Amino acid sequence: MRLGELASGAVVEEQQVFRNLDTIKVQLLPGDAALDQEFEYTDCSDQEAGDYYYVRVRQVDGSMAWSSPWWVGGGAER
Repeated sequence: MRLGELASGAVVEEQQVFRNLDTIKVQLLPGDAALDQEFEYTDCSDQEAGDYYYVRVRQVDGSMAWSSPWWVGGGAER
């Protein structure tokens, strides 16, 4: 893969590795693109035992990432 190829858009290369076909996609992002994002969310519903939130991210290249959940509803009543 040559860096000069990126000027015309994303470069995709596939390589056979044993029985798997690995795909590598490389692309340039605008220099002024933000690397960090912020958001604010207010849940106006009542929280119940076992309720939780997590963050799911879809990255520019289509990859996905998830945070671990954090519980907001407290424990079950005894």
